[in-house]
Amino acid sequence: ISYIYGIPPAVPIRSSTEQIKTFIRLRLRHTAITHQHLLSGSAAPSCQACNCPLTINHILYECRQYSNARNSIFQNKTPANLLTEFSVDNLKDLHKFIYQTVSYLS
Repeated sequence: ISYIYGIPPAVPIRSSTEQIKTFIRLRLRHTAITHQHLLSGSAAPSCQACNCPLTINHILYECRQYSNARNSIFQNKTPANLLTEFSVDNLKDLHKFIYQTVSYLS
């Protein structure tokens, strides 16, 4: 692998732009659907399934609507653990979860 100036890349080389974008938005906990109301002046969004505030934390951990996808994709891992390490597998798992459940987050 050839590195620019001998410095390895900060993101996994085999990752897609969409995977990286999803990872960063989740890690920052800032997405269009969860924060658009700040720019538009509208009310904060709420989860249609749970009738509670729609946050990244709610989507990744709490929403009962996504529990099956959460269990099958994350298995014995937690989203917090996946978000701490920038690896190809973590990017793929988080991206897969978001696009199988709430693809409008990106």
